[in-house]
Amino acid sequence: MDAYYGSYAYPEMPQASAAYSGAEVFVQREAHPYRVFAITTSLLALWIAPVIGGDKAVFFAILGSLALCLCDSAACIFLMIASAGAHYVKPEAGGFTVSPTQLVGLVLLVRCLISPGIGGIARAMSAMNRAALGFLVLLFTSIFITGFLRSYLQDAYTLLTGVITFFTIAAFALQCRDSRWVTIAVLLGLLLPALYYLLIWVGVLTPVSVSHIDPTGELQVRISSGRSDPNYIGTLMASCLSIFALLFLATKSMLMRLVYVALGCLIFVVVVETGSRAALAVSFIGVLVAFWLAAKIKGARAIGLMFMLFILGSVLGVASWGIIGGRLTTTLGRFMTDQGLAGGRIELWTRATLYILTTPIPDPQGWFFVVSQVPHQTYLSAGIAGGLAGLIGMVGLATASCLQGMRNVKFTTGTDRIWQSALFLTVLTIAISVCSITTLGHKFMWSMFAICSLRNIQKDHVAEMEAAAAGYYPS
Repeated sequence: MDAYYGSYAYPEMPQASAAYSGAEVFVQREAHPYRVFAITTSLLALWIAPVIGGDKAVFFAILGSLALCLCDSAACIFLMIASAGAHYVKPEAGGFTVSPTQLVGLVLLVRCLISPGIGGIARAMSAMNRAALGFLVLLFTSIFITGFLRSYLQDAYTLLTGVITFFTIAAFALQCRDSRWVTIAVLLGLLLPALYYLLIWVGVLTPVSVSHIDPTGELQVRISSGRSDPNYIGTLMASCLSIFALLFLATKSMLMRLVYVALGCLIFVVVVETGSRAALAVSFIGVLVAFWLAAKIKGARAIGLMFMLFILGSVLGVASWGIIGGRLTTTLGRFMTDQGLAGGRIELWTRATLYILTTPIPDPQGWFFVVSQVPHQTYLSAGIAGGLAGLIGMVGLATASCLQGMRNVKFTTGTDRIWQSALFLTVLTIAISVCSITTLGHKFMWSMFAICSLRNIQKDHVAEMEAAAAGYYPS
């Protein structure tokens, strides 16, 4: 076999056979200096731009980042995810009238149609989990038909943007064929909203939104650094924190462990700032799953690191309790209020479920007219927009993506298993997180569903699967 990035001559593939028997495979990685430059420069530009000139500076930073990132598939994935959390206030009169996410999505779609092109998109579809594709078709068809019958196509349009993101990111991930770089692109894209909070804390940047709630008798301030509400930012941070926990447990470098701990502490404080109960709960679940994945990869060594991380986290928590303790206590207290899981949310979800089960052709406008609020859950939103078929399609797509992500971990060897584990952990946490927010157009959710629906994006494993399909090696 040639190097990691080379061509594959199927009849001469002894290493592929070894990989299927469970042996370690040596993979020579290709250096990507331009990729590093494009992602790093774009991250810094998007981070500093709001301080320099507000929305207009962000707009020009987006244009510059597009110019840099269009030449590299991993950089395109980074930019799609980073744009979802960009610091953006509102369109200005005479200025641009689309959000950074819409602009980036449109340009990346054009880039995808050029390279890898229609053929690349078709190859991505053929490499996807068949169940995930089937559930996606069911979801879109049900919502489109319901919208057509009810003369309300807004949900279908929103879902269409998500589906476009799904196939665009899938094509880029397959073109990249390197789970390590795909994971790094995702992680750095998630890190951008957290870095904005550093600027907010030092007083050089104004939050996009600040909400005040008083559910427990104590005023709570919730801060969002991006255009979206704090719960949306919280879902991004929950996935980010889980990845850092896994990397801390799986890495051998003490220096990198310190870096991951520092970034993990930053992300946790951001979660507290958002005041999102779902983000706290999903972060806890994600860290537990990270422990389990690390134990499967590193064995007993990971268990010792788990205790080290727990002790270190406890010490840092006690040391910073005076800063975050009040907000954390208030957020936890909201779980048991009349607006918490013990009250309004459960009642709302139950009502939405009964509506979906008893209404053959649902009416999203009629639901909102009667209830006066969204169901605060993406899966139930799909059901209200597309009926029982829409609910089954959305839940099935999320489940199939998570199961395929787990399968990718199982059939990956060496250090690539760590990166595939990080991707699986990310799709799992976002699939749980969207149980608390209503957004069929969640770009990060669709991106992760796309990446983890692919049957392993690694070059060596793609070659092995192709060889097995051609009859050179048994599958």
